[in-house]
Amino acid sequence: MSTPVIGIIGGNGKMGKLFAHFFKKNGIKILISDRDTKLTNTELAQRSDIIILSVPIDKTEQIITEIKPHIRPTSALMDLTSIKSAPIKAMLKAKCEVLGMHPMFGNSNPISGQTIILCPTKKSSTHSKWIEKLFEKNGVKIIKMTPKQHDKFMSIAQNLVHFSEIVFADSLRQQKMPLKQVMECASNSSQQKINSALTLITKDPNLYANMIIENPNALSALKAHQKSVNELLKIVENKDKKAFEKYFNKNKKHFS
Repeated sequence: MSTPVIGIIGGNGKMGKLFAHFFKKNGIKILISDRDTKLTNTELAQRSDIIILSVPIDKTEQIITEIKPHIRPTSALMDLTSIKSAPIKAMLKAKCEVLGMHPMFGNSNPISGQTIILCPTKKSSTHSKWIEKLFEKNGVKIIKMTPKQHDKFMSIAQNLVHFSEIVFADSLRQQKMPLKQVMECASNSSQQKINSALTLITKDPNLYANMIIENPNALSALKAHQKSVNELLKIVENKDKKAFEKYFNKNKKHFS
């Protein structure tokens, strides 16, 4: 197949710019539509062979509805959202090829050498194979899974991890202790954990709200976390060292 024209809706955002740079570096013509561009989303959809949605999760389905009538049957519609079931269900209503994508890296990282999860659909075909080969050619690690599998894994790999860090940062705030002195007293591993939580809360809260709240599997994972916290807290309150050791060792055994 000839090299496709790729249109990125939300192409002036951080992640959109990252992918636009990647495609341009590979000699591919790029079209961009965003809130500050003359080119509209529908015009981009009409002129692109591959349309990539790089927009907030809570705007994705709205934009799919907007551009759906304007996509050519020979084109492909793809997204970069961190949940997959709902966006892919919406994209499949379009009369074109469909592929779900989730870049597993921040918007400040180069794409080469990173991991991208692909969620092929019954409507994934020529363009999907082409973009997969392009990623692999540039050293990208590809992981394939279904939308349901993706959202289940992300409820742990993203939602539970981010939720724990946000709660940790809030707990640290409530202690009202000088951060500098806390860090001076902390081991290297503890400093890394503190820095990870404090780095996360410098970012866009809407991104993490969407990521956690919109994932249909997140609540189950977070309730399991709450149950585990409550169980260990009760053990500590009761000063039960044997129960603490049992709690600790059951996890050591599971992950060893």
